Amino acid sequence: SLSEGAPFPAWGRFEPEMVPGVAPGLNGIFAEWLDRVLALLLELPSTLLFQQSLLQLSFFYAERPETDAFWLLHAPPSLPSSSEAWALVEPAAGRFADPPDLCPKGPRRLVIPVPQDASAAEVVAWRAVLEEHAPAWSTLWVVTAPSHVQALLRLSEGERDAGHPALLWRRFEPRDHDALVAALCSFGQAAWLADFLGAPNASTAATTESGADAGGGGRGGGGGAVVEAAVAAAEVLQRMAVAPAEGDLRPGAWPRGFRPARALPDEGAWPAEGLSAYLEAHAAFREALRRGEHMPESRVLIYTCTSMTFCGGHGDRLNGMLSAAVVALLAGRHFFIDSQRPVPLALVLQPAALDWQLSGTLAALPASFNLNDNLAGFEADPRRVLDSQASVLRFVSNQRLTPAALRARPQQAKALGFLPRARLHSHLFRLLFRPSVALQRRLDDRGLPEGPLIGLHFRAGDQMPQHWKDPPRHALEELHEFLDCAARVEASLGWSNAHLILFADTDLVLELPRVKELMASGKLTWPAQTDSLVHLDRSPATLTVRGLLRVWADWWTLAFDADALVLSHSGFGATALEMGPERPAFLGKGCVPAEGSTG
Repeated sequence: SLSEGAPFPAWGRFEPEMVPGVAPGLNGIFAEWLDRVLALLLELPSTLLFQQSLLQLSFFYAERPETDAFWLLHAPPSLPSSSEAWALVEPAAGRFADPPDLCPKGPRRLVIPVPQDASAAEVVAWRAVLEEHAPAWSTLWVVTAPSHVQALLRLSEGERDAGHPALLWRRFEPRDHDALVAALCSFGQAAWLADFLGAPNASTAATTESGADAGGGGRGGGGGAVVEAAVAAAEVLQRMAVAPAEGDLRPGAWPRGFRPARALPDEGAWPAEGLSAYLEAHAAFREALRRGEHMPESRVLIYTCTSMTFCGGHGDRLNGMLSAAVVALLAGRHFFIDSQRPVPLALVLQPAALDWQLSGTLAALPASFNLNDNLAGFEADPRRVLDSQASVLRFVSNQRLTPAALRARPQQAKALGFLPRARLHSHLFRLLFRPSVALQRRLDDRGLPEGPLIGLHFRAGDQMPQHWKDPPRHALEELHEFLDCAARVEASLGWSNAHLILFADTDLVLELPRVKELMASGKLTWPAQTDSLVHLDRSPATLTVRGLLRVWADWWTLAFDADALVLSHSGFGATALEMGPERPAFLGKGCVPAEGSTG
Protein backbone atom coordinates (compact mmCIF):
# COMPACT_ATOMS: atom_id res chain seq x y z
CA SER A 1 0.00 0.00 0.00
CA LEU A 2 2.94 2.33 0.54
CA SER A 3 3.87 2.03 -3.12
CA GLU A 4 0.47 1.48 -4.78
CA GLY A 5 -1.03 3.95 -7.21
CA ALA A 6 0.46 6.17 -9.86
CA PRO A 7 4.11 7.14 -9.39
CA PHE A 8 4.99 10.66 -8.33
CA PRO A 9 5.48 12.80 -11.47
CA ALA A 10 9.21 12.71 -12.18
CA TRP A 11 9.27 16.24 -13.62
CA GLY A 12 7.95 17.69 -10.35
CA ARG A 13 10.16 15.78 -7.94
CA PHE A 14 12.60 18.65 -7.51
CA GLU A 15 11.06 22.04 -8.22
CA PRO A 16 12.87 24.55 -6.04
CA GLU A 17 10.87 27.58 -7.12
CA MET A 18 10.68 30.34 -4.55
CA VAL A 19 7.23 31.89 -4.64
CA PRO A 20 6.06 34.94 -2.70
CA GLY A 21 4.41 33.89 0.51
CA VAL A 22 3.22 35.37 3.76
CA ALA A 23 6.63 36.70 4.69
CA PRO A 24 7.49 39.87 2.69
CA GLY A 25 10.58 40.48 0.63
CA LEU A 26 13.28 38.28 -0.80
CA ASN A 27 14.44 37.22 2.67
CA GLY A 28 10.97 35.98 3.50
CA ILE A 29 10.71 34.04 0.24
CA PHE A 30 14.08 32.40 0.84
CA ALA A 31 13.12 31.58 4.45
CA GLU A 32 9.96 29.80 3.29
CA TRP A 33 11.90 27.78 0.74
CA LEU A 34 14.57 26.87 3.32
CA ASP A 35 11.79 25.71 5.68
CA ARG A 36 10.66 23.30 2.96
CA VAL A 37 14.15 21.85 2.61
CA LEU A 38 14.55 21.44 6.38
CA ALA A 39 11.11 19.83 6.66
CA LEU A 40 12.12 17.30 4.01
CA LEU A 41 15.34 16.48 5.85
CA LEU A 42 13.36 15.82 9.04
CA GLU A 43 10.49 14.03 7.32
CA LEU A 44 12.57 11.39 5.56
CA PRO A 45 14.05 9.66 8.65
CA SER A 46 10.81 10.14 10.60
CA THR A 47 8.79 8.45 7.88
CA LEU A 48 11.26 5.58 7.60
CA LEU A 49 10.97 4.96 11.34
CA PHE A 50 7.19 5.15 11.08
CA GLN A 51 7.16 2.60 8.25
CA GLN A 52 9.44 0.34 10.26
CA SER A 53 6.88 0.39 13.08
CA LEU A 54 4.10 -0.56 10.66
CA LEU A 55 6.21 -3.38 9.28
CA GLN A 56 6.83 -4.76 12.77
CA LEU A 57 3.10 -4.58 13.50
CA SER A 58 2.39 -6.37 10.22
CA PHE A 59 4.64 -9.27 11.25
CA PHE A 60 3.12 -9.35 14.73
CA TYR A 61 -0.49 -9.57 13.51
CA ALA A 62 0.27 -11.92 10.60
CA GLU A 63 -0.39 -14.85 12.96
CA ARG A 64 -3.56 -13.33 14.44
CA PRO A 65 -6.17 -13.54 11.64
CA GLU A 66 -9.03 -13.15 14.10
CA THR A 67 -8.11 -9.50 14.75
CA ASP A 68 -9.11 -6.35 12.92
CA ALA A 69 -5.43 -5.41 12.79
CA PHE A 70 -4.73 -8.51 10.67
CA TRP A 71 -7.41 -7.54 8.16
CA LEU A 72 -6.29 -3.92 8.14
CA LEU A 73 -2.64 -4.77 7.46
CA HIS A 74 -2.96 -7.93 5.35
CA ALA A 75 -6.28 -7.92 3.48
CA PRO A 76 -6.14 -7.01 -0.23
CA PRO A 77 -7.31 -3.39 -0.32
CA SER A 78 -9.29 -3.59 -3.56
CA LEU A 79 -12.95 -4.48 -3.79
CA PRO A 80 -14.58 -6.47 -6.61
CA SER A 81 -15.36 -4.44 -9.68
CA SER A 82 -19.10 -4.84 -9.05
CA SER A 83 -18.88 -2.16 -6.35
CA GLU A 84 -17.12 0.39 -8.54
CA ALA A 85 -20.26 2.50 -8.95
CA TRP A 86 -21.00 2.84 -5.22
CA ALA A 87 -19.83 6.45 -5.13
CA LEU A 88 -22.56 7.61 -7.50
CA VAL A 89 -25.46 5.66 -5.97
CA GLU A 90 -27.90 7.65 -3.84
CA PRO A 91 -29.89 6.07 -0.96
CA ALA A 92 -33.22 4.52 -1.86
CA ALA A 93 -36.19 6.87 -1.67
CA GLY A 94 -37.88 6.72 1.72
CA ARG A 95 -34.87 5.12 3.43
CA PHE A 96 -34.44 8.07 5.79
CA ALA A 97 -36.92 10.32 7.57
CA ASP A 98 -37.35 13.74 6.06
CA PRO A 99 -35.21 16.34 7.84
CA PRO A 100 -37.11 18.95 9.84
CA ASP A 101 -38.13 22.16 8.09
CA LEU A 102 -35.47 24.54 9.35
CA CYS A 103 -36.58 27.62 7.42
CA PRO A 104 -38.02 30.36 9.66
CA LYS A 105 -41.81 30.32 9.73
CA GLY A 106 -44.10 33.14 8.70
CA PRO A 107 -44.05 35.63 5.83
CA ARG A 108 -41.03 37.59 7.09
CA ARG A 109 -38.06 35.29 7.57
CA LEU A 110 -34.73 36.47 8.93
CA VAL A 111 -31.59 34.31 9.11
CA ILE A 112 -28.71 35.58 11.27
CA PRO A 113 -25.37 33.72 10.96
CA VAL A 114 -23.39 34.37 14.14
CA PRO A 115 -19.58 34.56 13.76
CA GLN A 116 -17.64 32.48 16.25
CA ASP A 117 -15.66 35.46 17.59
CA ALA A 118 -18.75 37.44 18.62
CA SER A 119 -19.10 37.69 22.39
CA ALA A 120 -21.98 35.78 23.96
CA ALA A 121 -23.14 38.95 25.69
CA GLU A 122 -23.33 40.76 22.35
CA VAL A 123 -25.33 37.93 20.80
CA VAL A 124 -27.78 37.84 23.73
CA ALA A 125 -28.19 41.62 23.61
CA TRP A 126 -29.07 41.58 19.91
CA ARG A 127 -31.44 38.65 20.39
CA ALA A 128 -33.32 40.34 23.24
CA VAL A 129 -33.63 43.62 21.36
CA LEU A 130 -34.88 42.00 18.14
CA GLU A 131 -37.40 39.95 20.07
CA GLU A 132 -38.78 43.06 21.75
CA HIS A 133 -38.54 45.67 19.00
CA ALA A 134 -38.95 43.60 15.80
CA PRO A 135 -41.55 40.92 16.67
CA ALA A 136 -42.92 40.89 13.11
CA TRP A 137 -39.88 38.91 11.97
CA SER A 138 -39.45 35.16 12.39
CA THR A 139 -35.76 34.89 13.19
CA LEU A 140 -33.35 31.96 12.99
CA TRP A 141 -29.97 32.27 14.70
CA VAL A 142 -27.29 30.08 13.11
CA VAL A 143 -24.60 29.41 15.69
CA THR A 144 -21.39 27.37 15.81
CA ALA A 145 -19.71 28.33 19.09
CA PRO A 146 -20.85 26.32 22.15
CA SER A 147 -20.95 29.50 24.23
CA HIS A 148 -23.49 31.02 21.83
CA VAL A 149 -25.62 27.89 21.93
CA GLN A 150 -25.79 27.94 25.71
CA ALA A 151 -26.40 31.69 25.88
CA LEU A 152 -29.38 31.50 23.52
CA LEU A 153 -30.91 28.21 24.62
CA ARG A 154 -32.97 29.65 27.46
CA LEU A 155 -34.39 32.39 25.23
CA SER A 156 -35.30 29.87 22.53
CA GLU A 157 -36.88 27.13 24.62
CA GLY A 158 -40.49 28.24 24.20
CA GLU A 159 -40.14 28.73 20.45
CA ARG A 160 -38.57 25.30 19.95
CA ASP A 161 -41.40 23.66 21.88
CA ALA A 162 -43.86 25.45 19.60
CA GLY A 163 -42.16 24.04 16.51
CA HIS A 164 -40.20 27.14 15.54
CA PRO A 165 -36.47 26.44 15.52
CA ALA A 166 -35.10 29.80 16.66
CA LEU A 167 -31.67 28.20 16.96
CA LEU A 168 -29.71 26.18 14.43
CA TRP A 169 -26.30 24.61 15.10
CA ARG A 170 -23.50 24.05 12.61
CA ARG A 171 -20.12 22.66 13.55
CA PHE A 172 -18.45 24.74 10.83
CA GLU A 173 -19.11 28.46 10.51
CA PRO A 174 -21.00 29.23 7.28
CA ARG A 175 -19.06 31.28 4.75
CA ASP A 176 -21.61 31.48 1.91
CA HIS A 177 -24.73 32.88 3.52
CA ASP A 178 -26.86 32.78 0.38
CA ALA A 179 -26.06 29.09 -0.03
CA LEU A 180 -26.97 28.54 3.62
CA VAL A 181 -30.41 30.11 3.15
CA ALA A 182 -30.93 28.10 -0.06
CA ALA A 183 -30.16 24.91 1.87
CA LEU A 184 -32.62 25.84 4.64
CA CYS A 185 -35.54 27.26 2.67
CA SER A 186 -37.13 25.63 -0.34
CA PHE A 187 -37.75 27.52 -3.57
CA GLY A 188 -40.42 30.17 -3.03
CA GLN A 189 -39.61 30.69 0.66
CA ALA A 190 -38.00 34.11 0.45
CA ALA A 191 -35.79 35.04 3.38
CA TRP A 192 -33.59 37.89 4.48
CA LEU A 193 -30.07 37.79 5.87
CA ALA A 194 -28.75 39.89 8.73
CA ASP A 195 -25.04 40.29 9.35
CA PHE A 196 -25.44 42.59 12.33
CA LEU A 197 -22.61 40.91 14.21
CA GLY A 198 -20.04 41.27 11.45
CA ALA A 199 -19.85 37.84 9.83
CA PRO A 200 -16.77 36.94 7.76
CA ASN A 201 -18.69 37.47 4.53
CA ALA A 202 -17.46 40.96 3.62
CA SER A 203 -19.87 41.06 0.67
CA THR A 204 -22.83 41.18 3.04
CA ALA A 205 -21.64 44.22 4.94
CA ALA A 206 -23.55 47.45 4.49
CA THR A 207 -24.04 50.71 6.33
CA THR A 208 -27.03 52.87 7.09
CA GLU A 209 -27.88 55.75 4.80
CA SER A 210 -25.86 58.11 6.96
CA GLY A 211 -22.84 55.84 6.72
CA ALA A 212 -22.87 55.03 10.44
CA ASP A 213 -22.21 51.50 11.60
CA ALA A 214 -25.68 50.48 12.79
CA GLY A 215 -24.49 47.14 14.05
CA GLY A 216 -21.42 48.35 15.90
CA GLY A 217 -20.03 47.16 19.14
CA GLY A 218 -17.15 45.09 17.78
CA ARG A 219 -16.46 42.22 20.12
CA GLY A 220 -16.84 44.23 23.28
CA GLY A 221 -19.98 42.51 24.60
CA GLY A 222 -23.51 43.69 25.18
CA GLY A 223 -22.78 47.21 26.45
CA GLY A 224 -24.84 50.35 25.97
CA ALA A 225 -23.47 51.10 22.51
CA VAL A 226 -24.38 47.61 21.29
CA VAL A 227 -27.90 47.86 22.71
CA GLU A 228 -28.40 51.32 21.23
CA ALA A 229 -27.30 50.13 17.79
CA ALA A 230 -29.48 47.02 18.08
CA VAL A 231 -32.56 49.06 19.01
CA ALA A 232 -32.02 51.41 16.05
CA ALA A 233 -31.72 48.47 13.65
CA ALA A 234 -34.69 46.62 15.14
CA GLU A 235 -36.98 49.62 14.86
CA VAL A 236 -36.13 49.96 11.17
CA LEU A 237 -36.84 46.27 10.60
CA GLN A 238 -40.17 46.43 12.39
CA ARG A 239 -41.24 49.49 10.41
CA MET A 240 -40.24 47.80 7.14
CA ALA A 241 -42.38 44.79 8.07
CA VAL A 242 -45.59 46.53 9.16
CA ALA A 243 -45.63 50.07 7.68
CA PRO A 244 -42.65 50.77 5.43
CA ALA A 245 -41.88 54.38 4.62
CA GLU A 246 -40.79 55.42 1.15
CA GLY A 247 -37.20 55.75 2.29
CA ASP A 248 -37.20 52.17 3.60
CA LEU A 249 -37.29 50.88 0.04
CA ARG A 250 -33.72 52.05 -0.55
CA PRO A 251 -31.05 49.48 0.40
CA GLY A 252 -28.88 52.30 1.69
CA ALA A 253 -31.43 52.92 4.45
CA TRP A 254 -31.38 49.35 5.72
CA PRO A 255 -29.45 48.43 8.86
CA ARG A 256 -25.89 47.26 8.37
CA GLY A 257 -25.67 43.79 6.87
CA PHE A 258 -29.42 43.47 6.27
CA ARG A 259 -30.39 42.29 2.78
CA PRO A 260 -32.57 39.75 0.98
CA ALA A 261 -30.92 36.40 0.41
CA ARG A 262 -30.08 35.90 -3.25
CA ALA A 263 -32.04 33.18 -4.99
CA LEU A 264 -29.82 30.46 -6.44
CA PRO A 265 -30.50 28.49 -9.64
CA ASP A 266 -31.24 24.78 -9.65
CA GLU A 267 -28.26 22.59 -8.88
CA GLY A 268 -28.54 20.51 -12.01
CA ALA A 269 -27.43 16.94 -12.61
CA TRP A 270 -24.50 15.31 -10.83
CA PRO A 271 -21.88 14.78 -12.05
CA ALA A 272 -22.00 17.81 -14.30
CA GLU A 273 -20.65 17.65 -17.84
CA GLY A 274 -17.53 19.58 -16.86
CA LEU A 275 -16.78 17.16 -14.01
CA SER A 276 -17.31 14.13 -16.23
CA ALA A 277 -14.79 15.55 -18.71
CA TYR A 278 -12.34 16.10 -15.83
CA LEU A 279 -12.72 12.46 -14.71
CA GLU A 280 -11.94 11.23 -18.22
CA ALA A 281 -8.88 13.48 -18.49
CA HIS A 282 -7.69 12.38 -15.05
CA ALA A 283 -7.95 8.70 -16.00
CA ALA A 284 -5.95 9.32 -19.17
CA PHE A 285 -3.31 11.28 -17.26
CA ARG A 286 -3.01 8.52 -14.68
CA GLU A 287 -2.42 5.90 -17.35
CA ALA A 288 0.24 8.10 -18.93
CA LEU A 289 1.96 8.35 -15.54
CA ARG A 290 1.97 4.59 -15.24
CA ARG A 291 3.67 4.36 -18.62
CA GLY A 292 6.31 6.83 -17.48
CA GLU A 293 5.47 9.47 -20.04
CA HIS A 294 6.86 12.95 -19.56
CA MET A 295 4.01 15.47 -19.30
CA PRO A 296 5.34 18.70 -17.83
CA GLU A 297 2.45 20.61 -19.39
CA SER A 298 0.02 18.83 -17.04
CA ARG A 299 -0.40 20.19 -13.54
CA VAL A 300 -0.94 18.17 -10.37
CA LEU A 301 -2.02 18.75 -6.76
CA ILE A 302 -1.23 16.07 -4.16
CA TYR A 303 -2.88 16.10 -0.74
CA THR A 304 -0.21 14.78 1.62
CA CYS A 305 -0.36 13.38 5.13
CA THR A 306 2.90 12.07 6.58
CA SER A 307 4.35 11.27 9.99
CA MET A 308 5.51 14.89 10.24
CA THR A 309 2.25 16.66 9.38
CA PHE A 310 -0.71 17.30 11.64
CA CYS A 311 -3.56 15.85 9.60
CA GLY A 312 -6.18 15.91 12.35
CA GLY A 313 -8.98 13.56 13.29
CA HIS A 314 -11.91 12.56 11.11
CA GLY A 315 -13.29 16.07 10.80
CA ASP A 316 -10.03 17.87 10.04
CA ARG A 317 -8.81 15.11 7.76
CA LEU A 318 -11.96 14.91 5.65
CA ASN A 319 -12.19 18.69 5.43
CA GLY A 320 -8.54 18.81 4.37
CA MET A 321 -8.87 16.15 1.67
CA LEU A 322 -12.18 17.34 0.22
CA SER A 323 -11.07 20.99 0.22
CA ALA A 324 -7.84 19.96 -1.52
CA ALA A 325 -9.91 18.20 -4.17
CA VAL A 326 -11.99 21.34 -4.72
CA VAL A 327 -8.85 23.50 -4.97
CA ALA A 328 -7.27 21.06 -7.44
CA LEU A 329 -10.29 20.91 -9.72
CA LEU A 330 -10.86 24.66 -9.67
CA ALA A 331 -7.20 25.19 -10.56
CA GLY A 332 -7.34 22.68 -13.42
CA ARG A 333 -4.99 20.27 -11.66
CA HIS A 334 -5.09 16.49 -11.50
CA PHE A 335 -5.90 15.52 -7.92
CA PHE A 336 -4.11 12.79 -5.98
CA ILE A 337 -3.78 11.70 -2.36
CA ASP A 338 -0.64 10.36 -0.69
CA SER A 339 -1.71 9.81 2.92
CA GLN A 340 0.43 7.48 5.04
CA ARG A 341 -0.64 8.36 8.58
CA PRO A 342 -1.68 6.52 10.70
CA VAL A 343 -1.69 3.84 7.95
CA PRO A 344 -1.89 4.19 4.17
CA LEU A 345 -5.34 5.58 3.44
CA ALA A 346 -6.08 2.87 0.85
CA LEU A 347 -6.13 0.27 3.65
CA VAL A 348 -9.38 1.89 4.84
CA LEU A 349 -10.78 3.85 1.87
CA GLN A 350 -10.36 2.89 -1.76
CA PRO A 351 -10.78 5.17 -4.79
CA ALA A 352 -14.28 5.26 -6.27
CA ALA A 353 -14.96 7.19 -9.50
CA LEU A 354 -11.66 9.08 -9.40
CA ASP A 355 -8.49 7.08 -8.81
CA TRP A 356 -6.48 9.32 -6.48
CA GLN A 357 -3.82 6.84 -5.35
CA LEU A 358 -0.26 8.07 -5.75
CA SER A 359 3.02 7.14 -4.10
CA GLY A 360 6.48 8.62 -3.92
CA THR A 361 5.82 12.04 -2.38
CA LEU A 362 8.39 11.14 0.23
CA ALA A 363 11.87 12.44 -0.57
CA ALA A 364 10.52 14.83 -3.19
CA LEU A 365 10.79 18.59 -3.14
CA PRO A 366 7.95 19.98 -5.24
CA ALA A 367 6.36 23.36 -4.70
CA SER A 368 4.41 23.17 -1.49
CA PHE A 369 1.61 24.84 0.46
CA ASN A 370 1.03 24.08 4.14
CA LEU A 371 -2.31 25.48 5.31
CA ASN A 372 -2.62 23.60 8.59
CA ASP A 373 -4.56 25.79 11.03
CA ASN A 374 -4.35 28.67 8.55
CA LEU A 375 -7.86 29.16 7.21
CA ALA A 376 -7.52 32.94 7.52
CA GLY A 377 -4.40 32.91 5.35
CA PHE A 378 -6.14 31.04 2.55
CA GLU A 379 -9.29 33.18 2.75
CA ALA A 380 -7.18 36.34 2.57
CA ASP A 381 -5.51 35.23 -0.69
CA PRO A 382 -6.89 32.02 -2.23
CA ARG A 383 -5.41 32.90 -5.62
CA ARG A 384 -1.93 32.40 -4.27
CA VAL A 385 -2.70 28.67 -4.44
CA LEU A 386 -5.20 28.66 -7.30
CA ASP A 387 -2.97 30.69 -9.63
CA SER A 388 0.31 28.95 -8.79
CA GLN A 389 2.30 28.11 -11.92
CA ALA A 390 4.20 25.20 -10.36
CA SER A 391 3.63 21.97 -12.25
CA VAL A 392 3.27 19.90 -9.05
CA LEU A 393 1.91 21.13 -5.72
CA ARG A 394 2.31 19.26 -2.45
CA PHE A 395 -0.71 20.32 -0.42
CA VAL A 396 -1.11 19.99 3.36
CA SER A 397 -4.25 21.22 5.09
CA ASN A 398 -6.62 20.38 7.92
CA GLN A 399 -8.93 23.29 7.12
CA ARG A 400 -12.28 23.80 5.42
CA LEU A 401 -11.16 25.79 2.37
CA THR A 402 -14.01 24.99 -0.01
CA PRO A 403 -16.23 28.10 0.38
CA ALA A 404 -13.33 30.53 -0.14
CA ALA A 405 -12.07 28.56 -3.15
CA LEU A 406 -15.53 28.57 -4.74
CA ARG A 407 -15.86 32.33 -4.27
CA ALA A 408 -12.46 32.86 -5.90
CA ARG A 409 -13.30 30.81 -9.01
CA PRO A 410 -17.09 31.03 -9.56
CA GLN A 411 -17.04 30.34 -13.30
CA GLN A 412 -14.95 27.17 -12.98
CA ALA A 413 -17.12 26.11 -10.04
CA LYS A 414 -20.29 26.42 -12.11
CA ALA A 415 -18.76 24.52 -15.04
CA LEU A 416 -17.85 21.64 -12.70
CA GLY A 417 -21.29 21.61 -11.10
CA PHE A 418 -19.93 22.82 -7.75
CA LEU A 419 -22.09 25.95 -7.67
CA PRO A 420 -24.77 25.88 -6.56
CA ARG A 421 -24.41 22.56 -4.72
CA ALA A 422 -25.64 22.62 -1.11
CA ARG A 423 -24.11 19.24 -0.24
CA LEU A 424 -20.98 19.45 -2.34
CA HIS A 425 -18.74 17.65 0.14
CA SER A 426 -21.20 14.75 0.31
CA HIS A 427 -21.12 14.38 -3.47
CA LEU A 428 -17.34 14.61 -3.56
CA PHE A 429 -16.91 12.04 -0.80
CA ARG A 430 -18.92 9.51 -2.80
CA LEU A 431 -16.99 10.42 -5.91
CA LEU A 432 -13.65 9.79 -4.22
CA PHE A 433 -14.09 7.04 -1.64
CA ARG A 434 -15.53 3.58 -1.02
CA PRO A 435 -14.71 1.04 1.69
CA SER A 436 -11.67 -1.19 1.43
CA VAL A 437 -12.03 -4.96 1.82
CA ALA A 438 -11.02 -4.69 5.48
CA LEU A 439 -13.49 -1.89 6.24
CA GLN A 440 -16.29 -3.61 4.31
CA ARG A 441 -15.70 -6.77 6.36
CA ARG A 442 -16.04 -4.75 9.55
CA LEU A 443 -19.20 -3.07 8.23
CA ASP A 444 -20.71 -6.44 7.30
CA ASP A 445 -20.09 -7.75 10.83
CA ARG A 446 -21.87 -4.92 12.66
CA GLY A 447 -25.23 -6.66 13.07
CA LEU A 448 -27.24 -3.44 13.21
CA PRO A 449 -30.68 -3.77 14.83
CA GLU A 450 -33.87 -3.75 12.78
CA GLY A 451 -36.06 -0.66 12.60
CA PRO A 452 -35.26 3.05 12.84
CA LEU A 453 -31.79 3.78 14.19
CA ILE A 454 -30.87 6.91 16.13
CA GLY A 455 -27.12 7.44 16.21
CA LEU A 456 -25.63 9.28 19.18
CA HIS A 457 -22.07 10.58 19.17
CA PHE A 458 -20.77 11.68 22.55
CA ARG A 459 -17.30 13.17 22.84
CA ALA A 460 -15.96 13.70 26.34
CA GLY A 461 -12.50 14.58 25.03
CA ASP A 462 -10.33 14.06 28.08
CA GLN A 463 -11.55 10.78 29.56
CA MET A 464 -9.15 8.35 27.83
CA PRO A 465 -5.68 9.72 28.67
CA GLN A 466 -4.14 6.26 28.24
CA HIS A 467 -5.23 6.32 24.56
CA TRP A 468 -4.71 10.00 23.63
CA LYS A 469 -4.68 13.49 25.09
CA ASP A 470 -7.46 15.88 24.13
CA PRO A 471 -9.14 18.96 25.64
CA PRO A 472 -12.46 18.38 27.44
CA ARG A 473 -15.65 18.59 25.36
CA HIS A 474 -18.67 17.27 27.29
CA ALA A 475 -18.91 16.21 30.93
CA LEU A 476 -20.11 12.61 31.35
CA GLU A 477 -23.28 13.82 33.08
CA GLU A 478 -24.26 15.67 29.90
CA LEU A 479 -24.93 12.33 28.21
CA HIS A 480 -28.35 12.45 29.90
CA GLU A 481 -29.20 15.45 27.70
CA PHE A 482 -28.22 13.44 24.63
CA LEU A 483 -30.45 10.55 25.67
CA ASP A 484 -33.31 12.94 26.45
CA CYS A 485 -32.87 14.47 23.01
CA ALA A 486 -32.95 11.04 21.36
CA ALA A 487 -36.22 10.25 23.14
CA ARG A 488 -37.63 13.55 21.95
CA VAL A 489 -36.57 12.84 18.37
CA GLU A 490 -38.12 9.38 18.50
CA ALA A 491 -41.43 10.77 19.77
CA SER A 492 -41.52 13.63 17.27
CA LEU A 493 -41.00 11.22 14.35
CA GLY A 494 -43.61 8.79 15.59
CA TRP A 495 -41.16 5.92 15.96
CA SER A 496 -42.24 3.37 18.53
CA ASN A 497 -39.49 0.82 17.88
CA ALA A 498 -36.36 2.94 17.35
CA HIS A 499 -33.02 1.70 18.61
CA LEU A 500 -30.25 3.89 19.97
CA ILE A 501 -26.66 3.23 18.97
CA LEU A 502 -24.12 5.07 21.10
CA PHE A 503 -20.64 6.02 19.92
CA ALA A 504 -18.38 7.67 22.49
CA ASP A 505 -14.70 8.31 22.96
CA THR A 506 -14.68 6.79 26.45
CA ASP A 507 -16.03 3.56 27.93
CA LEU A 508 -16.81 5.45 31.15
CA VAL A 509 -20.25 6.11 29.70
CA LEU A 510 -21.01 2.43 30.39
CA GLU A 511 -20.85 3.15 34.12
CA LEU A 512 -23.85 5.49 34.02
CA PRO A 513 -26.92 3.72 35.50
CA ARG A 514 -29.19 5.02 32.75
CA VAL A 515 -26.93 3.59 30.04
CA LYS A 516 -26.82 0.23 31.83
CA GLU A 517 -30.61 0.19 32.04
CA LEU A 518 -31.08 1.02 28.35
CA MET A 519 -28.55 -1.62 27.31
CA ALA A 520 -30.20 -4.25 29.52
CA SER A 521 -33.57 -3.54 27.92
CA GLY A 522 -32.12 -3.83 24.41
CA LYS A 523 -33.00 -0.22 23.62
CA LEU A 524 -29.39 0.95 23.35
CA THR A 525 -26.41 -0.66 21.61
CA TRP A 526 -22.76 0.01 22.44
CA PRO A 527 -20.79 -1.42 19.49
CA ALA A 528 -17.32 -0.32 20.58
CA GLN A 529 -14.57 -2.15 22.40
CA THR A 530 -11.95 -0.42 24.52
CA ASP A 531 -9.30 -1.18 21.89
CA SER A 532 -11.39 0.61 19.23
CA LEU A 533 -11.40 3.91 21.12
CA VAL A 534 -8.63 5.58 19.15
CA HIS A 535 -7.94 8.99 17.63
CA LEU A 536 -6.64 9.13 14.06
CA ASP A 537 -3.97 11.69 14.83
CA ARG A 538 -3.24 11.32 18.54
CA SER A 539 -3.16 7.60 19.42
CA PRO A 540 0.08 5.57 19.12
CA ALA A 541 0.39 3.25 16.12
CA THR A 542 0.32 0.11 18.30
CA LEU A 543 -3.16 1.08 19.49
CA THR A 544 -4.38 2.63 16.25
CA VAL A 545 -4.01 -0.53 14.13
CA ARG A 546 -6.22 -2.42 16.60
CA GLY A 547 -9.05 0.10 16.58
CA LEU A 548 -8.86 1.92 13.27
CA LEU A 549 -11.37 -0.23 11.38
CA ARG A 550 -13.91 -0.05 14.17
CA VAL A 551 -13.67 3.71 14.52
CA TRP A 552 -14.13 4.11 10.75
CA ALA A 553 -17.07 1.68 10.90
CA ASP A 554 -18.56 3.79 13.71
CA TRP A 555 -18.24 6.91 11.56
CA TRP A 556 -19.69 5.09 8.57
CA THR A 557 -22.70 3.97 10.61
CA LEU A 558 -23.40 7.54 11.68
CA ALA A 559 -22.93 8.82 8.13
CA PHE A 560 -24.85 6.27 6.07
CA ASP A 561 -26.96 4.03 8.33
CA ALA A 562 -28.40 6.11 11.19
CA ASP A 563 -31.88 7.45 10.45
CA ALA A 564 -31.44 10.39 12.84
CA LEU A 565 -28.46 11.87 14.64
CA VAL A 566 -27.73 13.36 18.07
CA LEU A 567 -24.25 14.85 17.97
CA SER A 568 -21.46 16.40 20.01
CA HIS A 569 -19.63 19.59 19.13
CA SER A 570 -17.11 17.54 17.15
CA GLY A 571 -15.98 17.14 13.57
CA PHE A 572 -16.44 13.36 13.81
CA GLY A 573 -20.22 13.57 13.98
CA ALA A 574 -20.50 16.78 11.98
CA THR A 575 -18.78 15.25 8.94
CA ALA A 576 -20.98 12.15 9.29
CA LEU A 577 -24.00 14.47 9.09
CA GLU A 578 -22.51 16.28 6.10
CA MET A 579 -21.37 13.26 4.07
CA GLY A 580 -24.50 11.18 4.59
CA PRO A 581 -28.03 11.78 3.32
CA GLU A 582 -30.20 14.51 4.77
CA ARG A 583 -32.10 13.39 7.87
CA PRO A 584 -33.11 14.82 11.26
CA ALA A 585 -30.06 15.83 13.28
CA PHE A 586 -29.53 17.64 16.57
CA LEU A 587 -26.79 18.90 18.84
CA GLY A 588 -27.16 16.73 21.93
CA LYS A 589 -26.62 19.45 24.51
CA GLY A 590 -29.85 21.42 24.32
CA CYS A 591 -31.31 19.29 21.49
CA VAL A 592 -30.70 22.10 19.01
CA PRO A 593 -31.48 21.30 15.34
CA ALA A 594 -28.30 20.75 13.32
CA GLU A 595 -27.52 21.44 9.67
CA GLY A 596 -24.76 20.03 7.48
CA SER A 597 -24.60 21.80 4.12
CA THR A 598 -21.18 22.63 2.69
CA GLY A 599 -21.46 26.44 2.63
